[in-house]
Parts: sequence; C-alpha cells; structure tokens
Amino acid sequence: MPYCGGYACGYALIRHFLKKTGISIYEATITPTEEIMRQSEDFWK
Repeated sequence: MPYCGGYACGYALIRHFLKKTGISIYEATITPTEEIMRQSEDFWK
C-alpha cells in the first residue's frame, strides 16, 4: 500500500477485517478494537 495514513489506513484495515472474517459492518461496530486488531495482524505484513 503506497500511502497508508490516517483515515486511509483505518479504512483499509477494516475492509481487510470484514473480508477475512465475513462478518457484517454492524457486527464490526460492536466488536472490541482488540479483537479487530488481533484478527487483522496479517494486514501489517
């Protein structure tokens, strides 16, 4: 990802999380941040 700062990075991370887990955006809004980050560790690699 050539540019990943602020909103763009958060947006990409959440898109990755949703695609990986298959959960809805509604479910993601009530998912603890720690869980999203744990499930998305491969996003940073």
